[in-house]
Amino acid sequence: MGKLFGIEVSTSKGDIGAGIADMLTTALINSNHFIVYERSVLDQLQKESQIGNQAQQLQGAEILITGTITAFEPDAGGTRGGGGGLIGGLLGAVTGGQKKAYVAVDFRAVDVRTGAVVAAFRVEGEASDTDFGGLLGALVPGAALGGALSQYQKTPMGKALAVMVGKAVEELIRRIPPSYFKYGPDGQPVPQPAK
Repeated sequence: MGKLFGIEVSTSKGDIGAGIADMLTTALINSNHFIVYERSVLDQLQKESQIGNQAQQLQGAEILITGTITAFEPDAGGTRGGGGGLIGGLLGAVTGGQKKAYVAVDFRAVDVRTGAVVAAFRVEGEASDTDFGGLLGALVPGAALGGALSQYQKTPMGKALAVMVGKAVEELIRRIPPSYFKYGPDGQPVPQPAK
């Protein structure tokens, strides 16, 4: 595991950026490679600690992840068509189509202490879905999305977002320098170089 403090997706897309930040935060936590500190609830944490008369022991950030949405195309293209076929043992005419969606985000991992960018990369997510009269929507449900992204649940864009976030986590694990990781896969502290 490594320590990762602060998740921010800055974009002109507003609520969509916040939704992607939430997805990324969850994916980073679930990767078991990062300790994620939720700064968006800092006021709540302070109030709760005062109510319980507890001293807060907040740690400073080591890495800040920022991102800018550079492409967000829920209807990136597609085709429509029709024909006869055999589905589930029933012969009949089927009208169908393929819908495509595309999303791209430029990410940066910034060392909070020095301001140095330690990793920068672009991640894309693309998905298509074939819609046979709504049949495929029932067979291939999309990822659960909340907030401004809920309208894309069970759509190609929902799938494209999930693909993009998965790739982002993989790239962060691969590109953040090993010196930032404080614990190994076994949960034991990693020896740090002398300063």
